[in-house]
Amino acid sequence: MKLRDERGMVAIGGALMLLVVLPLLATALWQYSALELKNVQRGREDMQALFLARAGAEAVRQAWQQTADPKQRPFGQLDTLYFDLTTNAFTTNKPSRYLGTVDVEVREEAATADEVEKVTVVESTANVGSATRIVRLVTYPHRYGHQDPLLWYDPNEGRIPGTPIYTARKEPVIMRSSDGNTPISLGSRMIGVLWEGPPSVTFKASDIIFESPLQVVRRDDLYGADHGFDLVLEAEKIFFSGLEIARLDTIWGTWEYTVTLKLPTFDEKLGLLGSTLLERNLVNVNDRGKIVPSARYGQVYFDFNGRSVKVVPYTRFILLATGNPSSITPPGKGESPVKGYYFREEFRFDPNDILALRNGFDQYINKKVNEGVLIPIPVEHMVTRAHLERQRPFYWAQ
Repeated sequence: MKLRDERGMVAIGGALMLLVVLPLLATALWQYSALELKNVQRGREDMQALFLARAGAEAVRQAWQQTADPKQRPFGQLDTLYFDLTTNAFTTNKPSRYLGTVDVEVREEAATADEVEKVTVVESTANVGSATRIVRLVTYPHRYGHQDPLLWYDPNEGRIPGTPIYTARKEPVIMRSSDGNTPISLGSRMIGVLWEGPPSVTFKASDIIFESPLQVVRRDDLYGADHGFDLVLEAEKIFFSGLEIARLDTIWGTWEYTVTLKLPTFDEKLGLLGSTLLERNLVNVNDRGKIVPSARYGQVYFDFNGRSVKVVPYTRFILLATGNPSSITPPGKGESPVKGYYFREEFRFDPNDILALRNGFDQYINKKVNEGVLIPIPVEHMVTRAHLERQRPFYWAQ
């Protein structure tokens, strides 16, 4: 009897333990399930917040890059954006059903210790439920032609060293000597008897912006000249701040030192189709008949703020300008100091042709306009230097 009583007590104890433990297990399982659901919900909200933050930053970046007038670009703390679940689009008006909010700020930050170089930052903060994500889009610092890995010229002397192949960049490149006034020119070795490469070099970028004048060849270097030379600029938009090309008459012939403009190809062909120029009315009415719809056009600008565009004739051994240099007449008072032209596919400034014309450079430009090789850009459709310099790529900062 005693054994049975003990077994009964054990059974009753086990039953009581089950009655106590099972509810605890059930509670634990419920809490675990709720926690898991909460974690899943939190993970979903976190991903949605990341999506909204990136989408908001991208939307502002596109608006910033596509606005030509710097004063009209989005800047500072912008209005809160709501992602409307009904339209699946951003809106600044608070809808009845929305996924979350996005607050975007555009600002400039110093990229160098001296704070001379600035970068633009697009910072986007998104909130979905309890989740918050912050992302940053940052522009690269300005890319200068003398910087690594380009090394197109020496910044102190402005000399192009004469490398057979130069690194290309699908981004705007600024050409500026250290003091801003020293011209960028061919190195003396490139036009001398020891030069073994072709009589041309190519700089290639999406846009090339000269902040210093381009003087293709310097007079003192012509003493050792052995041949002519072309500097080929492959870019969709080229901005000159002073340009000087030259012709040298020798007993062996005439040598030219000039510039060729050419549209670049990266992963795609750059430039505007002629049909696009016509459809968007980007040319003057009188020039519409000169446009070739299937051809591609680049843009070249001449800034006449204290700088000139000219061709200088020299004679060997004297090395003085023979005859008068021929310049493009700058804009008149009250006019835009910049002249702009669309160039078709490829265009070379020909010093011989310019100097052979009675009215020189002006007549040469008019002749090329009549041929449809150059097309004047209406002032309202010109791109400013500031706009070109701001066309820097963005990257996602960590």
